[in-house]
Amino acid sequence: MDHIFDARCNCLMSTDNVSTEFIADLTGRLKGFGLTSDLVMTNVKRMGNWVGGHVYVSQDTVTFSTNALNKAFQRDSSDLVVPTAMILGVEMGKMMKIAKTVDCDVAGNLLRFRCFGSTNDKLLAAIRSVSNTGLETGG
Repeated sequence: MDHIFDARCNCLMSTDNVSTEFIADLTGRLKGFGLTSDLVMTNVKRMGNWVGGHVYVSQDTVTFSTNALNKAFQRDSSDLVVPTAMILGVEMGKMMKIAKTVDCDVAGNLLRFRCFGSTNDKLLAAIRSVSNTGLETGG
């Protein structure tokens, strides 16, 4: 499949996807550092389950692939594949009022990516070029 855009980025996944078993095992091994499973999960719930990986945009799909390091922290690390026909809109968003995000309306659900620097603008343009509307969502 030919990609019109690809980049390293983070994708906001459900906090329910975090492998609490892996977190408990990891924090158990790091007892001397003051890191606890509860502390990690509190921060995940507050900030979100931002998963590192790679986003690929093609004419027919937007795909997010979790990187090897982040796979251990997730219950389901399979690729997230969204048909472009399901993307009803896309706009630039913000995380904590400062970090840019690319927010996709996927059949009424939010799919959020966060890239580095101007890569957000390039991702936004790529998704707009293949989405149903090619336009921003309201707001």
